[in-house]
Amino acid sequence: RPLTATRDRACQSLARSTGARSREEILADIGRGKRLAAVVARRFAPEHQLVATTAAAVDELTSARSAPILIQGNEGQAVQLAPCCGPLPGDPIIAGMRMGHGLVVHTADCPVAMRQRLREPERWINVAWDAHTAKHLATRLDIVTRNERGVLGRLAAEVTAADANIMHVTMHDDAVSTVSLHLTIQVDSRKHLAQVIRAIRHVPQVQKIVRVKG
Repeated sequence: RPLTATRDRACQSLARSTGARSREEILADIGRGKRLAAVVARRFAPEHQLVATTAAAVDELTSARSAPILIQGNEGQAVQLAPCCGPLPGDPIIAGMRMGHGLVVHTADCPVAMRQRLREPERWINVAWDAHTAKHLATRLDIVTRNERGVLGRLAAEVTAADANIMHVTMHDDAVSTVSLHLTIQVDSRKHLAQVIRAIRHVPQVQKIVRVKG
């Protein structure tokens, strides 16, 4: 009976901290793919409740709790890749839990994530990329080029040649001689992005290229 009461209190606390109305709603969300079971399990087990009889068992349980949750990038609603920084496989990453939104994964150096982590450190957990990750993930680039005819077409050709895809592009004139381009592109990894950036630098009109974070 005391164990049941403790479990019920833990369930109520978990529901409150995750924005769910009840334990049943949490379980339903797991079934619909809106939450990761591994995250819920880790939140459910209180840190002080090491019910183990040997030092080895305690070490194993502690290690399991501190081990990063693996991210593939195609988990659906349960895991969102933050659009502010566009994390890619190969980037160091962290993840925060948002009310009713599962995990939101950021690059470890994302300014947005760092500000949120200072305000609510208890909502952040260790994550790492799985060995098998999703393809065609979105990230953003800001590019400054000389304002010459055909530059956008040349950039698009280099991106395509690097086996990447342009999802969205906007541009505005900085001055008479330069223009800023804001690209959202799809790549497979941080390494792939580096290849794309090298390809873009082949365009002689390009003066500056920056990956956008935050």
